[in-house]
Amino acid sequence: MPKTARSSARRHAFIFAFLCLSAVIVIASHVELARSGRQRGRHPRDVLKPQAPQNVVLLRTSIGADITEMGSQRDSSPKTAPAPSPSPSPSPTTLTRPDGAGPLADYEAAIQNYNAKLAINVSDIIEQSSARFRDFHEPKASIGVPVPSIQSRRSTDSSWLYCDPTNTNYTAQSDTMCMQYLSNIHNIKAIRPMFSILSVARTIKLRVTYHHNNIQSIMKVSQKKFLQEPQAEHAAWWTDRILGINRIPPTAWVSMPIDWIRAAGSLMSEFYCQWLENFVFQYAPVKPWLKKRDGLWWMNVSLQLWMNDVHMAQDTALVVPTWWETFFDPAAKHKSWPKKQIFNHSLVETSQLMVFDYIVVNTDRHLTRNNYATGGCRGMKRCHPPEHKEDEHRGPPTLIFLDQGSSFYTGKGNEKNPLIDTVDKEGNPKNTTFCRFTRKLYERMAELRERPGHPKSQTLWGQLQEHVPPVIVRYIRAPLLKAAQKRMDYITWHIEERCLKKFPEHEVFITSPLHGDDY
Repeated sequence: MPKTARSSARRHAFIFAFLCLSAVIVIASHVELARSGRQRGRHPRDVLKPQAPQNVVLLRTSIGADITEMGSQRDSSPKTAPAPSPSPSPSPTTLTRPDGAGPLADYEAAIQNYNAKLAINVSDIIEQSSARFRDFHEPKASIGVPVPSIQSRRSTDSSWLYCDPTNTNYTAQSDTMCMQYLSNIHNIKAIRPMFSILSVARTIKLRVTYHHNNIQSIMKVSQKKFLQEPQAEHAAWWTDRILGINRIPPTAWVSMPIDWIRAAGSLMSEFYCQWLENFVFQYAPVKPWLKKRDGLWWMNVSLQLWMNDVHMAQDTALVVPTWWETFFDPAAKHKSWPKKQIFNHSLVETSQLMVFDYIVVNTDRHLTRNNYATGGCRGMKRCHPPEHKEDEHRGPPTLIFLDQGSSFYTGKGNEKNPLIDTVDKEGNPKNTTFCRFTRKLYERMAELRERPGHPKSQTLWGQLQEHVPPVIVRYIRAPLLKAAQKRMDYITWHIEERCLKKFPEHEVFITSPLHGDDY
């Protein structure tokens, strides 16, 4: 081969080798860039296909589309909950609220932050007893930590329209549709902790914000000292609906990933995070009820629709005087009803509240504690209506039964409930003066009482067994739930044998001037 030809061949070989080496370097750089980009969540493909967050894998649907779905495969259900898994995110990232009001912690960064706060040595003892309690206020900077819900699984029907925070005219249809919406966790946008203040409400609870119409709910969880908080909320809601009182907002029973709750807890201090972890997820009596499914740990919670224009009842037009109990005694010196219609209405509302709390044994409510009203703020000095007219309660002001978490425990209930005085310590009837009830509630209780030949399915206990999830019946324990039947039957007997035999019907059965006999 001529010398010039050999020289040309060597040059071509060198150029070819150089190009190959360059290609290898470029490919390696792109691989590293892709890996780094995926870790930071900024890979160009992120614009086209969402990356699955931690504990979330991609599953193939029947039509071949990739979607993010919770979990990978069904696992067994051990009885202990693991420590929170570390976040794969090497550095915190943020998401921005649509309204531009400020950044929100990314879900993975929130889990990482929560883990870090668990590792901090808290000098104070995490006791949270009445004698040693640390108050916490709700974070106001954001709607909470965004959760990795699945957009394709969100509700596409009109169910969210029935979750109306301004309307307490609950119907079977509105209950069904709203509960359907609240129960779909993929409708959830973000979660944040609520306040925990000893003098007001000391339990751990969270506020949930949804993707539609800024709907919100209150999440209750089982925890140390308040083991059946969510179970009692849902069972009390069913009791309210079966009795036809309809004063509790829709309250769903939902299975929730516990990492979503942990992520929300990261917005609080290390003390709060360790309180949440130790009193909920690592608390021995709660652990058996945590379940591992699809690679994730889950727990049952209650989600109650958040209502607008809610205030302490004594700060609204529904306030009653300190001598209100005498109005429930037809023989008392205050025999004539007050002239103000709203006062008359408030006493009817109060009568129903006392009956309900007696039946479910709510030990944590009386007229000046955990007693709320929706509406009735106009013209009142101690409360303020919502800034926007569309957020005000529609219809007459009404009592709204919130916070039933202390119901169905042992005991006879709150001693400030005058119906407690209808029996002595041995359970024998006492001569009570409480004899004002609504006819509609009395007739419903009479239908539901136990009596010979009456089908069990048509009793209060039979209806509770039919509707309350079996896991709640087991958790609260059937005898405690069934005791509601005995208490309701006793009130029915009391009305018939004491009140109606002593006073005329028009003195015993009271009506609201704002609702009439249908109330």
